Amino acid sequence: MRTELIIRFEYGIVVPWVTRQEDGALRAVAGPDMLTLRTPVSLHGENHKTVGEFTVSAGRRCLSCSPTRHLTFLNQIRSTR
Repeated sequence: MRTELIIRFEYGIVVPWVTRQEDGALRAVAGPDMLTLRTPVSLHGENHKTVGEFTVSAGRRCLSCSPTRHLTFLNQIRSTR
């Protein structure tokens, strides 16, 4: 299959800043919103979209979403260790 992920926040108005993390995950951030994509699928950017080819397996999960305030909280905890 082919995936085509178009990430937009604020009802489609805001295009996020997308970066690849050290663990290979893609992180899309726009203001207080963040989406993290972790997958074994090889993905790349194409015309403001994230695309890739893959095979679907039952029970696999590769997408999680959380507000950026959680990231800030986790970074504060890590910096105190």
